[in-house]
Amino acid sequence: MSGINFEELLSVAHGDYQQAGWLASRIQSGQYTQEQAFALSIYVYAALEVLQWQHDEGDREAVPLAVDLCLQAGNYPMPSWLLECWGNAFGAWRVCEASTLDEAFGIKRKHLKARRKEQVHMGTIVAYIKKRKDKGLRIDDGMFEEISALINNSSPDDLKIGKTKVAEIYYKKFRPLVDKFDAILKGTKTTPP
Repeated sequence: MSGINFEELLSVAHGDYQQAGWLASRIQSGQYTQEQAFALSIYVYAALEVLQWQHDEGDREAVPLAVDLCLQAGNYPMPSWLLECWGNAFGAWRVCEASTLDEAFGIKRKHLKARRKEQVHMGTIVAYIKKRKDKGLRIDDGMFEEISALINNSSPDDLKIGKTKVAEIYYKKFRPLVDKFDAILKGTKTTPP
């Protein structure tokens, strides 16, 4: 790997040789600059830590989401906790101990219509709040009402959402994850060596 200092990559990869190899291959292929690969690695590392925390707190959807994150990041190496959880659940499904993958992972999908609204609108809610915070504006009821109106003006009836639900999505679904993510990043070296 000419031009790439593997020891630097290893320090960035928190001592994980597999992750360091992943970073090196992305840089070597020209897919990312060293700075871009580093930033992506920090993001994915922190996101996986949040997903592990969610899993440990009982969120069974965290495992398939973590696998999806690793795949979306370009075959990012799965941490050992994820390999173990995935292997156990998939193994149970493969040998017919579980009739569905949902059952194998312990996922019970209820209230799909409400959850679909949350998933569909999460990005809009987060982007709107981020823009507002970047401008130094407060998060308040009026803002949640603005977001609701924005969403409802462009959504079919079955995806319309009220300001109370917007606030709930932000405070109960998104904010706790951001707080955990920020805490992880504070404990992580966030500048290239």
